[in-house]
Amino acid sequence: MNVKPIRMRIVLVVITGLLLQHLVNPTSRVVAQSDENVDHVTTLEWSPDNAQIAVGTWGGPIYIWDVASGHSFHTLLGHIDGVFSLAWSPDGKRLASGGLDKAIRIWDTFTGKLLNTLTGHIDVVSGLFWAQDNSKIISTSIEDNYNFRIWDVNTGQMLDTRRRGSAGLLILSPDKTKLAIDYVGSIQIIDLSTFDPITILQQPEGFTNGNDVTAVAWSPDNSHIATGSRNGKVHVWDTSANKIVATLRANEEQKVDTEASAVSAISFNADGSKLMSISANGVLRTWDVQTNQILGTTQGQGPILIATAAWSSYRGRLAIGGKIDHTAKSAADTLPTNVIQVISPFPSTGELRGIVKRCGTSETQSKLIAQLASNNLQKFVDEVKTSTKEKIPPACAADLIAMASALQAK
Repeated sequence: MNVKPIRMRIVLVVITGLLLQHLVNPTSRVVAQSDENVDHVTTLEWSPDNAQIAVGTWGGPIYIWDVASGHSFHTLLGHIDGVFSLAWSPDGKRLASGGLDKAIRIWDTFTGKLLNTLTGHIDVVSGLFWAQDNSKIISTSIEDNYNFRIWDVNTGQMLDTRRRGSAGLLILSPDKTKLAIDYVGSIQIIDLSTFDPITILQQPEGFTNGNDVTAVAWSPDNSHIATGSRNGKVHVWDTSANKIVATLRANEEQKVDTEASAVSAISFNADGSKLMSISANGVLRTWDVQTNQILGTTQGQGPILIATAAWSSYRGRLAIGGKIDHTAKSAADTLPTNVIQVISPFPSTGELRGIVKRCGTSETQSKLIAQLASNNLQKFVDEVKTSTKEKIPPACAADLIAMASALQAK
């Protein structure tokens, strides 16, 4: 059994990170925090309505955490080892989980009941994705070069396997038509309707052992893919031209292939104008995609060792899971050992405007954009709060309120 690559990827993030310190600065605001102690956090996944977050842990328990209350209302017990992949069904009624025990478990998110266990992988389950009709799951593993296994969720039957090369990351494009997977150090783009390869984004010459891809993100318009690596570099690809258009260093250290240099998470912001990266040393950097310049670097306040991070669907809130460093001389002793926070980092009126255009009705867009133009953030928040779900989906409204509140706090 070959678990070293997956364990290495997780160890880079969970064990060796330096102080994350809440990711709070004058343009970022903590909007929710768990007041309960959980096991070491390994992965986070937002529910489709952004009201809950599924929390995977190193020991195996999975927590369903309510964002509004800061409490977990389900603890899912079944995995006997670390959980590294989580996926909500598109309707939010079920959750798929996988990890070191090689099994995929399907849970009822309302009752917390285990519905089915899918077995067949012979190595770590490193990625999960639901078909849009809620009937099938695609899973990835690094075993014997199998990228995909396709399962019938209701019967537990394995329908197909596709050999595509080793894969540990599985990222769905924003338009839900393609998958990006890491492919022996490069990135392969797959047509989701056929599971056939469309193209391979080849890493630069010399990008071999020690420079593994550790994070992948799509731009909101599907035109670019960003990859983070273990040597601290971030590459931005033009997917239509199949070439690298920018190379960024996410860590100032000149050492290559060190744990502190690794890029543990990466994401474009709501309008695709910024790229955010988190290094294993707990530093969040924001880049201007057009100029490739760093716009901001933050570690904020408070002694948290980052474990993982996940963006809400409209990219207005960032969920982080981490461990309190109780050796630091601060208020750490009053906090749980392991925490989950939801923050709104680096918001801007431009991003607010972009999200409004994506989710608001025409009439609502006009009102909210006018309030942003007059810099009336309080009226903006009030309007969002009083809008019906037909005018603004609740998941979008929550992101808009969090971002606007963070801007007010500047």
